[in-house]
Amino acid sequence: MKNVLLILFLVSASFSLQLKSLHQATLQASSSFENKLRKVREDNEMSGLLIDLASIHMSTEGPLEDLIKAIGDLIQDISNSIDKENLLYEDQTSIHEDYVSKLQQDLDSVKSLISETTFLLESQLRPRKQQVESTIDQLQGSITKNLETTDKETASRARDHKEFVQKDREYDEAIKACNEAIDLMEKLKSGELVFIQTPHAPDTMKKVLTSATNLNNNKYSLFLEALSHVGKGFTDQEVVSQVLKLLKDLLNNLHSGREELNHEEEEARKQWEEVRLPQLLKERENLNKSLSENLTALEILESK
Repeated sequence: MKNVLLILFLVSASFSLQLKSLHQATLQASSSFENKLRKVREDNEMSGLLIDLASIHMSTEGPLEDLIKAIGDLIQDISNSIDKENLLYEDQTSIHEDYVSKLQQDLDSVKSLISETTFLLESQLRPRKQQVESTIDQLQGSITKNLETTDKETASRARDHKEFVQKDREYDEAIKACNEAIDLMEKLKSGELVFIQTPHAPDTMKKVLTSATNLNNNKYSLFLEALSHVGKGFTDQEVVSQVLKLLKDLLNNLHSGREELNHEEEEARKQWEEVRLPQLLKERENLNKSLSENLTALEILESK
């Protein structure tokens, strides 16, 4: 901008000098006419006065100086405008630099925040997230195992109960058969019947044999084997008494076995329904609760 001003000043000065030179050349050219004008002035007084006035007007340099002054004023105005523009530019530059500095500070703050956040993520949140994810996997595995265990033990309990029902039925049949045999032997002992009058006696004895054998009652194996030949008949009262005693012992044994069987079934039922099943259900409830808490924690971590 200052270069432009300098060029404009040089052009204006050159123009002013040319105007002065042109004016001086004009004055020199007109000097040759002065003699003639003097003669005209001498010949006519009015003409001389007019010539004098014209000469004075022609010889004055006032309008040229006004132009030079106007050009100087213009140059000064331009210079002042340039100074104002420079001052405004400096002010705006200062404002811009302050703004850029503020932006740089904000950028540095954001970078610092990103760095701190990254450090927090890497040092705390990420390991915590991995820990929660691992816990979730473990809980889900434990819940699956709990369900499998519950199903397995429920099925096992159902099988045990089914076996109990079957064995209890066998005990019932064996007790009935034994009672029939005891009734038969007591009638034989009392003389109410003779063996030959009871054609169904062998079947009764064989029923006792089969029922007791199904119950794996090895204590009476020899006796039961002998009963299998009872169809051959016997009349010795002493033998009848011995058979009757063994049958009653067997009956007592059957009752004791059945009572023990029912007691074991009742204990197994209580253990399952009152202890084990509630334990599995409570364990699953706690696992589901913990899983829900960890899923919520993971959701929070992922949102950060």
